[in-house]
Amino acid sequence: AGLKAGDFVTAVNGKPTKGRTAFDIIDQISEQPDARSVTFSIRREGENDLSGEGATFDVTMERQNFMQVKDPVQYKLSEA
Repeated sequence: AGLKAGDFVTAVNGKPTKGRTAFDIIDQISEQPDARSVTFSIRREGENDLSGEGATFDVTMERQNFMQVKDPVQYKLSEA
């Protein structure tokens, strides 16, 4: 997808990620379940860049349709 370890996601669908938790961002993506793609704004620091600097670019990922899984977790309680 054009992403590398160490890349920084600076925005999702144009909304900045600064000050937000991963859960906030997941909720944002989930708000539009029928959207066909998600666009991530990425900052990649080069070896000569200071912290917070670097090249920026967008990566658009096509969403995949998953069949809804009913009761995917099974468990059993027993007394030892």
